[in-house]
Amino acid sequence: MSAVVSHRDDTQPAARSGSVLRLAGGRVLGDVSTVVSIAVWEILGHFRRPAAYVMLLAATLVAGWHFSLLMTLLAQGRVVPLRQADDPLAQFLGPNVFLVFSLMLIVPVVTMGMVADERRRGIWEMLLTTPVQPWQVLTGKFAAAWVAVVVNVLPWICCLLALRYWPGIGLEFDRGYLIGGVIGIATISLSLCAVGMVCTTLCKAPFAASVATVSAMIGLLLLSLVPRAMLHWHIGEAWMSVAERFACWEHLARFSTGAIDPSVICGHVSFSVCLLWIACQATRGHD
Repeated sequence: MSAVVSHRDDTQPAARSGSVLRLAGGRVLGDVSTVVSIAVWEILGHFRRPAAYVMLLAATLVAGWHFSLLMTLLAQGRVVPLRQADDPLAQFLGPNVFLVFSLMLIVPVVTMGMVADERRRGIWEMLLTTPVQPWQVLTGKFAAAWVAVVVNVLPWICCLLALRYWPGIGLEFDRGYLIGGVIGIATISLSLCAVGMVCTTLCKAPFAASVATVSAMIGLLLLSLVPRAMLHWHIGEAWMSVAERFACWEHLARFSTGAIDPSVICGHVSFSVCLLWIACQATRGHD
């Protein structure tokens, strides 16, 4: 009898730990399923609107215009650049004026109505009365906004794919330009969409959210110029390396040359998580 009792005493803690793990795993899977459902719903809702296709058409026209300029440079016989970052192919998916300002217009348009418009229409308050947690809603909306932004940048990627792999007339160039540029745009878009989510949670109207997002991204653009200014003024390399960690457009320039830095990707992911946490706190304080 004592042996039987001892056996039961030994298995009870293991059974409890197993049940706790199953409960935690089920909760995580439930949270992920909720976030994915919200993201899919937002993506479908975004592409049901005619404005989404108008924006995609505008992005395609801008990408095509810049691609025609690239083809003109290549047809004239481009000079070998002094730096890899000055290569026209690297600049195409790098921090060129067309791509930067396209992102600065696409991100506010996509994110401005995520919370601000729903709050204006009274949908946000109704959503908070459901069993869904605010962080799940914001994370799902953030994922949907990121997908929408990436879709609007796809024409740029398709242009380089056509240039590289078009049958008979494809131009041989380093695939690092293409791979690095795609990863760089996807990474930078994470931070930009997170900035947009914070702005839309702090504002009551979509227009105010869009203005706040544009202002924040202009600040990021100016911050990206700080390392170059420090180099011009011969400021210490230690301070310059710190400034480069916050220069997102400089990160895009580095990625577009094929230099993929995992620490930069982790930095943008961490920055996005912090901004989403701030958005959650702002939503609770606001509502």
